[in-house]
This record gives sequence, C-alpha cells and structure tokens, in this order.
Amino acid sequence: MDQFIRDFADLFDEPDRFTPETEFKRDPEWSSLTGISVIAMVDRKYGVTLKGRDIQKALTLADLYNTIREKQE
Repeated sequence: MDQFIRDFADLFDEPDRFTPETEFKRDPEWSSLTGISVIAMVDRKYGVTLKGRDIQKALTLADLYNTIREKQE
C-alpha cells in the first residue's frame, strides 16, 4: 500500500499529505482530470483497468487500493 500511496501522491503538488485514511476526493486539487490521471497510473503501474464507478465507490485511498488488489486476483 505504501508504494500505491507514493504513486498516487506523485500526481499532486504536496505528496506528503496522503495516508491510507485520506478521503482523496475531498482534496482541493481533486478533479475529474485527476481521476483520469489516477486511472492511467493504475493501468500503467498495476496492470488494472479502473472504471469511474470504482473511484466513485472508494472513500479513502485504502478503499481504492483494495479495489485494485481485488482486480489483480
């Protein structure tokens, strides 16, 4: 999970503020374009295709990470 959080944080200007409990969609820098960047990063680095609804269902970074892990199985 630590690597995922680092990968996610690389999409933002202040990456040190993210933890597994971060409600990422409440971040002031979050936008639909950021969501697309997350989808692309997950596809490239984790070999998983996220859908918009996967991001909508996730409240925290831990939730999003768990979704990625489930899709890898």
